[in-house]
Amino acid sequence: MAGIWKTPHNYEGYTTNVLKRNVIDQCILSAMNYVAETWTLTTEMEKKLSAAQHNMELNLLNITYKDRRTNNWVTEQTKVMDIMEIIINRKWTWAGHISRRTDNRYSAALTVWTPMGGKRNRGRQRKGGRD
Repeated sequence: MAGIWKTPHNYEGYTTNVLKRNVIDQCILSAMNYVAETWTLTTEMEKKLSAAQHNMELNLLNITYKDRRTNNWVTEQTKVMDIMEIIINRKWTWAGHISRRTDNRYSAALTVWTPMGGKRNRGRQRKGGRD
């Protein structure tokens, strides 16, 4: 796999960009999605995930920031799926799955759980699962 990142020529009839895009879509973005779909995403996390994806796309095209290409141009060239759209769709799919459950599993009960007799901490409350 390490050979496809450095070779500028075709490999068994495929262009190297197609191979690189497949590796990013099928392996890397799937792993990032699997980890991030259970997080409560903040704006900072969204920016970091998008920046990581953009850096991978730049590596796919073998260009740097000095080449002065816009993010939209890079995305049009690579045709890689956007990680934030994937994560949001997966979160909505999971939320629908949980809401359709009728049995008393922990996953459904934890989404509406509030601690008993507890006092709220000072300051802004952290985002929770319902947020």
